[in-house]
Amino acid sequence: MQIKTKRLSLMPLSETDMPAVKELFTNENVKKTYMVPDFADENAFLRTFSHLQKLSRDENGHTAGIFLGEDLIGLFHKVDIIGDRVEVGYAIHPSFWNQGY
Repeated sequence: MQIKTKRLSLMPLSETDMPAVKELFTNENVKKTYMVPDFADENAFLRTFSHLQKLSRDENGHTAGIFLGEDLIGLFHKVDIIGDRVEVGYAIHPSFWNQGY
């Protein structure tokens, strides 16, 4: 998935996005509203990131990084499709909250 607007882009994840995803997933404020597992160790996070990266490259995966310019500031994903309704989830790093994204 690749969507560009005037302010943000939704794009597949790359290896260089790994630190930003880790920071997002370990942020206590994000964890209050976005279902993020507590990672037992670094390998658990790496497996999760690898899975998200694969989904973000799959046209049917409906997962993407949310980018402000070149910087990953969040994640977007399809949660469920029931009939003609689609439930989506997203997380944006708290540093970028309250900016109308």
